[in-house]
Amino acid sequence: MIYLLLLWSLSFSGFSQAEFDSNLIEIRESVEEAVNGGDKERLVDNRNCLERLLSMEIKKWLVHHYLAYVDYRLVNLEKDKESRGKHIKDGILHLEKSIEINNNFAEAFALLSLLYNQEIGINPALGMTNSIKSGKAINKAYSLDPENPRIWLIDGIGTLYKPTVFGGGENKALKKFLKSAEYYKTYKTEDKTLPNWGKAEVYTWLGITYMKKEENQKAMENFNLSLEIEPDYKWAKQCIKELEDKQSHEK
Repeated sequence: MIYLLLLWSLSFSGFSQAEFDSNLIEIRESVEEAVNGGDKERLVDNRNCLERLLSMEIKKWLVHHYLAYVDYRLVNLEKDKESRGKHIKDGILHLEKSIEINNNFAEAFALLSLLYNQEIGINPALGMTNSIKSGKAINKAYSLDPENPRIWLIDGIGTLYKPTVFGGGENKALKKFLKSAEYYKTYKTEDKTLPNWGKAEVYTWLGITYMKKEENQKAMENFNLSLEIEPDYKWAKQCIKELEDKQSHEK
């Protein structure tokens, strides 16, 4: 990897802002390739690179954010409860540090909301406490950047798995995913170091939501839209196979 060579060859004192940004962008892109391919080992390698960038005292709030994002992705690839719990705790700590440095970055609050929800899955006793924390965090995210598609996507994920009695369910989640997909068409940022994930993922979540609603044709259409954006997206391919298996058993 090019950025690995840069990280080890450049001294901290000679590491310019431009060189830092270039490395961060390349790591961010590598993270997304690992997410698309479900590559746990590569995510761990990228996390190690981010840890090294953190020591360079440049955009620490953003590096903390990316470390938390990688932790979030690793939670979904870990099989044992202890490892998943550690990534959640580490991710929350990194986001708290990110927000402490820069409390105007909406996506940090959105991702924090998602990790609070994941922690409930590990420890149901935190249900009430973390639900309140999650709600406050996502509301803060909306107040800072209401047209950010990743905020709508993250909120949709939380809503999909929230009990209907508490404001969750497929129908409400569907509206948020559709809103996210719409915002992805127009949302832009000039800073190339900022997050850029979710364009393909939102259609996979739409597909999953339609599957839950037994609207299989719409589900398949959205899974295919996801693959049009990211042809190597492993999760979308797995969802298509699951849907095809389901349909074959129903015949």
